[in-house]
Amino acid sequence: LGIEALAVVDRNSLAGIVRAHEAAKTTGVRLIVGCRLDLADGMSVLVYPTDRPAYSRLCRLLSLGKGRAGKAKCHLEWDDVVAYGEGLIAVLV
Repeated sequence: LGIEALAVVDRNSLAGIVRAHEAAKTTGVRLIVGCRLDLADGMSVLVYPTDRPAYSRLCRLLSLGKGRAGKAKCHLEWDDVVAYGEGLIAVLV
């Protein structure tokens, strides 16, 4: 289809990134890794790490939210996103 790059996000997770990475390698499409964060106040934000340290911070942010909420859930506040947000590009949904 002529697509050069594709951004893929999961909700409050990075679980699908491994399969997306494998598909990107197979097809030659550049993968842009991201995550949709559904915050406790009802706001949603797409976040895209710009480098490995930012990806690590995103993983820690998700671990924080999942630790608070329990299995298959995530509880994050805007202040959490700000605290872990260095190197993340954020897009309000």
